[in-house]
Amino acid sequence: MIDLESNKTRSFSCEAGERIRSIGFLDDDFIYGLAEEMDVRRAASGAVTFPVKEIYIMDINGNLVKNYEKKGRYIMETSISGSVLEMDFGRKTARGFSHTEEKDYIRYKEEEREDAITLASKYSDVYGDQLYFKFPDYVYIQVEPDLVLAKILASEDNVSLTLKRSGEKAEQYFVYADGRTQASFTNLPEAINAAAQARGNVIDSGENTLWECAFADYAMVAGMDQVAKVKGDGESMAGCLSMIARVNGKNISPETVDTQAGNVQELLEKYSGQTARNLTGCPLDNVLYYISKGSPVLARYSGGRYVVVMSYNSTKIRYLDPVTGKSTVEDRTAITETLKKAGNNFYSYLAE
Repeated sequence: MIDLESNKTRSFSCEAGERIRSIGFLDDDFIYGLAEEMDVRRAASGAVTFPVKEIYIMDINGNLVKNYEKKGRYIMETSISGSVLEMDFGRKTARGFSHTEEKDYIRYKEEEREDAITLASKYSDVYGDQLYFKFPDYVYIQVEPDLVLAKILASEDNVSLTLKRSGEKAEQYFVYADGRTQASFTNLPEAINAAAQARGNVIDSGENTLWECAFADYAMVAGMDQVAKVKGDGESMAGCLSMIARVNGKNISPETVDTQAGNVQELLEKYSGQTARNLTGCPLDNVLYYISKGSPVLARYSGGRYVVVMSYNSTKIRYLDPVTGKSTVEDRTAITETLKKAGNNFYSYLAE
């Protein structure tokens, strides 16, 4: 495990006859699972069955916070949404392992200065705005939370939109989930948001994968270790494009970047040498897929200032700010809200 802020590393291991797998992070705590070596199987398709017999939660210093197991049950799948770890169970039979309908949850602790239960608001691209109970830092909750849906008011007025025929064929993006095509869109951010809800993928008409639901819990763009310095917000776009050009093997200074040569997507394409994608409208959580693929994300931070988002983990985001000339680490929840207020203006590419 690598701490991206301090670059400190820590190793985790298992006993002989066991196998170990990373599950992810809840706040600063690292979660991993253990399975018996003889139970781990790889199918001809490449899919791995990894029935976890026990889960360990370790704090940032490598100390055991909690271990979890359920006698006679194996954890077949896990997912982390916000501050909740969801576990799907299975049983071992003579023919192998089979999934059951059983689930269990660990609701993550959050730091509290007072020994009291309070309320906290969260946001998920699947469930939208949520309100949670917050417990003192020594309390873990292992019961399924009740989901209480709020009333949603929607206009039933008919809305019509007239489009002028341009003569150009619009690009199509297909949402693929559960073994079939779920829907098609002509707008990439809409397709990504739909795929996030369906836990699927987005492919274009050329069968190129543009987004996947499952990606690394942490990632960083290699080679982005220098920050270009500019005088103010009005020059921040030029600074960002020069840094993106550099990571693509081009030596371009901010002073030579012509920000009037096209829109943001066209400029990114010109200075990166890649096929740029306009991801405006996607929440930050969905955009992080591009960083997991080694591509920086150009983002409007506030007002007229642009920054380059280049690494993340479960709790922090690192971005390069050409106005301050610094590589800055910010709380993931805080910067998500900042970028949302700025309109969730994101641009990136997948290296060809």
